[in-house]
Amino acid sequence: MKLKKQIKQQLGEILREYRCAHGLSIHNISQQSGVDWQQIDALEIGSLKNWDVYEKLLKCYGKELHLDIQ
Repeated sequence: MKLKKQIKQQLGEILREYRCAHGLSIHNISQQSGVDWQQIDALEIGSLKNWDVYEKLLKCYGKELHLDIQ
């Protein structure tokens, strides 16, 4: 699997887990972030190509992305 796709899948999974753990629906987050719900759905399964959407959701959740290379 390509590294870029793997990163997107892992980040999407983390964001979905965060959303679900806080009882938020995709439609709720869509309204709060201004991101279309279909884009959020695609992001959460790692198939979205637009990195700006990842940034918008991280900002909506009050989170930052940090990369740790081991």
